Amino acid sequence: MCLCVSRNSYSPVKVEEYETERRFAVYQSGANLTDLKVDPKTPEEENQIKTAIRNNEFTSKIISGHILDDAVSAMYKRKVKAGEIIIREGKKGTHMFVSNSGTFEVTKYDFKDNFDDIRVFGELAILYDAKRLATIKALTNATVWVLDAPVYHHLLIRHAVKEQNEKVNFLIQNDVLKNAGDKILKLAANSLKSEFYAGGKTIIKEGEKGNKFYIVRAGSVTVSKKGEGIVGNYSKGYFFGERALLEESRRQATIIANPPLVECLILSRKVFLELTEYFRIEPARVTRKKSSQYQDIKLEDLEVISNIGIGGFGRIDLVRHKVNKKMFALKYMSKFNIVADQRQQHAINERMQMQLDSPFIVTMYRSFKNNIYVYYLMELCPAGDLWNILYRETPERRFKEKDAKFIVGCVLEGLDYLHSREIIFRDLKPENVLLTSTGYFQLTDFGYAKKLSKFEKTFTFAGTVEYVAPELILKKPYNRSVDIWSCGIFIYEMLCGKTPFVSPDKNENVIFKKILSGIENIKFPSVINQDAKDLILKLCRSNPSDRIGMENGGISKIKKHKWFNGFSWQKLENLEMESSFKETAKINRLGTKLKPDPDIPQEETSGWDEEF
Repeated sequence: MCLCVSRNSYSPVKVEEYETERRFAVYQSGANLTDLKVDPKTPEEENQIKTAIRNNEFTSKIISGHILDDAVSAMYKRKVKAGEIIIREGKKGTHMFVSNSGTFEVTKYDFKDNFDDIRVFGELAILYDAKRLATIKALTNATVWVLDAPVYHHLLIRHAVKEQNEKVNFLIQNDVLKNAGDKILKLAANSLKSEFYAGGKTIIKEGEKGNKFYIVRAGSVTVSKKGEGIVGNYSKGYFFGERALLEESRRQATIIANPPLVECLILSRKVFLELTEYFRIEPARVTRKKSSQYQDIKLEDLEVISNIGIGGFGRIDLVRHKVNKKMFALKYMSKFNIVADQRQQHAINERMQMQLDSPFIVTMYRSFKNNIYVYYLMELCPAGDLWNILYRETPERRFKEKDAKFIVGCVLEGLDYLHSREIIFRDLKPENVLLTSTGYFQLTDFGYAKKLSKFEKTFTFAGTVEYVAPELILKKPYNRSVDIWSCGIFIYEMLCGKTPFVSPDKNENVIFKKILSGIENIKFPSVINQDAKDLILKLCRSNPSDRIGMENGGISKIKKHKWFNGFSWQKLENLEMESSFKETAKINRLGTKLKPDPDIPQEETSGWDEEF
C-alpha cells in the first residue's frame, strides 16, 4: 500500500469542494446573479485584454462568449514597481495576469527573456492552485490587469446556473413537464443535449415514429403539414415532439431548420422515463459493510513496523496487531495541514471506502483520530501499486495486450460497482491501483470520490493533470463522464507506457492544450491495435455525452466493445480468471526500515473530524 508519489511534479489538484458547491446551491436558490464587481475600463482597454486572451493558445479555448465579457469586466488594474516579482516559479498562484504597460523579465531555469507587449501570463491559476511555471519580474514600473481565480470560478458557476434556469424555463412551458416538480426539472435540464442543424435540414418528418422532445434554443424552424403546407415559422423557445416522451407516437408535422443554423435542446423518452422512475424508487445507496471485522481494534493495539509510503498529503505505515499479529496498512494525515489546505472534505471522503464491499476495491476497516492525525486502517497489499510494477519492473514499460485487458477489466469492475452506487471516483491512474496477493487489482484512494446521483452534476476541478477530462479544464458541470474519459487514458498508458497527452518537460499548460485539442489529434503508436484505438477514441470523445459508457447501460457497454472479444467477464467477476500477475504478487515491495515522521505537526482541534 503506498501513496501517489510518482507524479509529484503534478501535485494532485486542490479541490474547493465546499465553496464551489455552496455557491452553486446559493445561486440555484434564486440569489442575485448580477453581484459581480466590475472594474471600469475604456473600450480600448477592454479590446486589448480580449485580444490578449484570444491570442493565448490556452485561454482562447476556455474563455469565450459571455464568460469572456464577464471575465474582462471583473479584471482590475494593479500597479507594479520596477524589480517587483509578480509570480515566482514553483510557487502556487491564484491570479491570472494581462500585461498592460512596462517591460517584464521571464526566467525559467537558466532561460531568460523580456517582453513589453500585451499578453496573458499565469493563466493556469484560474483553473486551480497550480505551481507557477516561470518567474516574471517587472523591469520597469508597470501595470497589469488581474483576474482572481475565485472570481473566475464565481462567474462560471453563475453562467452554469443561468443556463440551467434558462433550460428549466423552457421545460416548464410544456404541458407534459410543467408539473414534474422543481428537482426533476433541474435534473431534466442537466440531461438536455444540444444538437445543431444546418439550414434546410429536416429535424423531424411527419408520419415517422419519434422518441425525442425538442426545444429550439437558437435560430428558427419551419413547420409544415400534409394538405396544409407551411403552418408557421418559430424561433427560440418553440418546442415540439413532447408526445414522444410518453409514447412512441407518429410525428404530426415536418420541421425543417431555417438558415443558417439551428440549435435544439433534446430530451429522449428513455432519459425522461429513467428520470421519473428514479424518483419513484429508492436509489442505490452506499451501506456499511455487513462484516464487523476488526471494528474493535484501537489505535494503541497497533505497532508500527515500517513506513511504506510518503506523499504530498500523508504517510502510510506497515502496522501489526500486538496480539493476533495481523498486518495492516495504516494511512495517516496531519489534521493541521488538512485544514490549512482546506482538504477536510477529502479526508472525510476517504472514509467512503469503509462502506464499500467489492473485490476490486481495497478494503478500509475503520478510522481513528487524535489531536494531530486522522488515520485509516486498511487491508495490506504488499505487492504495491501498478505504477511501480509498470515503470520499475516491466522491462518494456508497457504491458502485453492480454495483461492490459486483465488490469483494465479489474478497474472497470471497480468503477462499475462505484457508479451503481452513485459514486464517481475522479482519480483513476496507476498509482491508485494496487496489486493483491491473489494477482488481482483493486482501486484505492477515495480522496476525490464524490456521491453524485445519475442526473446531478458537479463543478470541482479534481484529479491528476494527464488524466483530466476537457470538461474539467473548461470548468463545465460534469458527472461520471470524467471516469469514462480516464478509462481511455488508462488503457492507452497500460498499452504503451505513457499517457497520450504527456509533455516531455511536464508543462501543464501544454498538457491542457493537448487535451482540449482532442485525442483524435494524437498519433497512436503501433503497439495499440485498431480495436484498442477505437475503444480509446470512443471513451475520450470531447463531448461527454457521446462517450461509450455514458448511454443507458453504462460501463456494461464498454465491456461489450470488440477489444474485449473473448474476454470472460463472468470469470473475472467470480475471481476465477487466471492472472498473469500471480508471481509478481508474491514480491513484497514494502520497506523494512522504520522512518518515523521527522516533524510532528501541531495539534488541530476544530472538530471537523467528529465522525472519525
